[in-house]
Amino acid sequence: MGPFLLGFGRRALRGLRALLGQALSYRVLARDVKKETWALGGRHQGEVLLGARLESKATEVSLQRAALLKAVIRVEASAARARAAGYGRRP
Repeated sequence: MGPFLLGFGRRALRGLRALLGQALSYRVLARDVKKETWALGGRHQGEVLLGARLESKATEVSLQRAALLKAVIRVEASAARARAAGYGRRP
């Protein structure tokens, strides 16, 4: 830690990190996530989650695209957990 941060407590630093994280994050719209999900499914033979993870590990990914892929991963992982738990199945 630099000398300029010595006066701050841990709570203040946590708040500062959260504020910086929000300021540096990119806004991702639901329609963009849906569009990218369809595109990933086409490029990766229906394996959207695997495709998003593979593409996010590429070295030439821009920050905006990384944020979009992270959102796709979050949405698809949540849907996979819901399917595994039996939500959405009809008796």
